[in-house]
Amino acid sequence: MVRGVVSKHWRSTLLGTALAVASLPAIAQTNGAAIPPEPAADEPAPPSPGRLVAFTPRFQIRELFTDNALLTSTGRKADFLTTVSPGFNIRVQGARTRLDFDYSLDYDYYARSTSLNGFRHNLAGTGNVELLQRSIFVDVSAFAGQDRISANSGTSAVDRRLANNSSQAYSYSISPYWIARYGPYATSNLRYRFAQYFSESNTPTTVTATNTLAPVSNTTLNDVSGSVNSGEYFGQLGWGVSGGYRSSRTGSGSRFSSWNGAVNGTYHINRTYAALASIGYQNIDSGSGSQSTNGITWNVGLTYTPHERLSATIRYGRQYEQQSFSGDLSYQITPQTSLTASYSESVTTQQQLALEGLGFITTDPNTGQLIDSRTGLPFIGRDPRFDQNNQVFIQRQYQASFRALRGRNTYIINFFYTTRDTDITQDTASNQSQRSYSGSVVYSRQISRATDANASAAYTRSTTNGGGNNRTLRFDINVRYQMSRTLTATAGYAFLDRDAQGQQLFANQSTGSFRENVLFVTLRKSF
Repeated sequence: MVRGVVSKHWRSTLLGTALAVASLPAIAQTNGAAIPPEPAADEPAPPSPGRLVAFTPRFQIRELFTDNALLTSTGRKADFLTTVSPGFNIRVQGARTRLDFDYSLDYDYYARSTSLNGFRHNLAGTGNVELLQRSIFVDVSAFAGQDRISANSGTSAVDRRLANNSSQAYSYSISPYWIARYGPYATSNLRYRFAQYFSESNTPTTVTATNTLAPVSNTTLNDVSGSVNSGEYFGQLGWGVSGGYRSSRTGSGSRFSSWNGAVNGTYHINRTYAALASIGYQNIDSGSGSQSTNGITWNVGLTYTPHERLSATIRYGRQYEQQSFSGDLSYQITPQTSLTASYSESVTTQQQLALEGLGFITTDPNTGQLIDSRTGLPFIGRDPRFDQNNQVFIQRQYQASFRALRGRNTYIINFFYTTRDTDITQDTASNQSQRSYSGSVVYSRQISRATDANASAAYTRSTTNGGGNNRTLRFDINVRYQMSRTLTATAGYAFLDRDAQGQQLFANQSTGSFRENVLFVTLRKSF
């Protein structure tokens, strides 16, 4: 009954969202022309003049062989799988409109394990519309894709419908905001964000809605934030006032809310160094004592900017009733080589992180593909290293990314270290905590005008305070050949090795090890 209500609710919401997105270009034309990530104080960079609307339908078919269709440690069952994927890409680039959305409907057909046959939805998109010149804007973004329910149970080396442990996730965000300028004195930014996250089982095995193994609850997020920042009139001394309110409610009725306010100051010592300071107040209410907090917040820091290609910031202070650190580094080593790193702390939920992640969907200027700006790789939605759950937790995360383009070669290296703890204020010993290390390397080479090759490897290691230990190794390689302007063929190999032992976080599962080898060929035709 619950799943039927969810599906009906999602269909009506999806239709409304699609109509809203489709109408945005018309709205912009008529007018003449997250927390986190938070937009800059000025308007988005203006696109190139003129207006380009490109709608590209396509059809793709993939044939693959897997030696472990059911992802079991013993008695492995090989199978052939055919996936047909009609889809389209729509791109709008105009003086006041930028939209890029890509969708495909995948149907998996197994030769032997026919109970696994079924559909998968894949969507990624982002856009911005300028409704009133240099003043009122609207950001839109959306995602749909497969998600693992338990990070330590079955997962495949390739995207396909699984026997269990899989859900279909949907999320979207609509965010209007207003930017005002007060001469050389100040700039203000007022933003509202409405976002929703939906998840439902997408396996032939019915998943009982329990706390041990089930899709996370559907969530609606309302977010209001505002800021006023000083202008050039104040010279070396910069100041700002910011505040916000966030409320998220799940389909089961639970609620998570927070509000905060702060006064910020910046003093530019010289062209290289700037001193930072902030003081404010925050309140987080999750309905649980160990997961709620309120009190004064403060931090001091330093920004180092020796030249326009390098910027580093570090902060130390207090929030969530404990000491706090944050920092970030951005270094454009050469025009085609960059290094970024950051450390952050936040009190949040799985659903909120998934919705905040929508703000990182962007179009790669080199390939034209939709990617995650944090990693340079395709956007995958919720972090798959952690189990789905409805808990509130404090997350501490360090991440670093290196990207380089050398002639025909592209290199991408990513590293993440993340900890999650349900005891936000550290006042109880009955907490659940998990830490995860992960790294990935991606290499691409343009062999000729018609041929390119790609290889990637990824390793993840996770541990829990309950004794759980999970290790995952992935590897894949493929070669793509452009047979004509609209026809592409791809052949490749993918490998996965998984070992999970002991009690895992939230899911309370103990699973063994398994491996999977996959060979695949794909034909893709654009029209």
